[in-house]
Amino acid sequence: FDNAPTSSGTLILSDNHIAPYTKIVDNNPLMIIKINLKNTKTKTQKKILNQLKHFITKQDCPVIIFGDFGAPSWNRYVRKFILQTRLNVKNKILFTDNSNYKFFKLPSFYILGFNNMGVDNIKIDNKNDQTIKFDILY
Repeated sequence: FDNAPTSSGTLILSDNHIAPYTKIVDNNPLMIIKINLKNTKTKTQKKILNQLKHFITKQDCPVIIFGDFGAPSWNRYVRKFILQTRLNVKNKILFTDNSNYKFFKLPSFYILGFNNMGVDNIKIDNKNDQTIKFDILY
């Protein structure tokens, strides 16, 4: 995507939550959205996921959304969001401290994308505002 034209912006999801996004316009257009719902109250989380759902379903290109959802994918609000947007969890369980498993800690960091999209080589840098790097395969 080095020379692909892009557009970007910020979704205002609540008073305290924003989600930067980038739309890459290439032979295969793609929308990428980053979220951080860590330590978000359930009521706010539900509202934010509903707003994201409306934004995602209006896109005319594939979407990848990644970040800390503040809850595991089996949480009823996160699960409902995943089902309504027809996205799939693309990563194995990841914790924001780079470990793959920690007893008594629920996973909340996910990469979601459409069925025909793959994600590979996932790396999270927790020291730098949870910067995440991954390869998109589609």
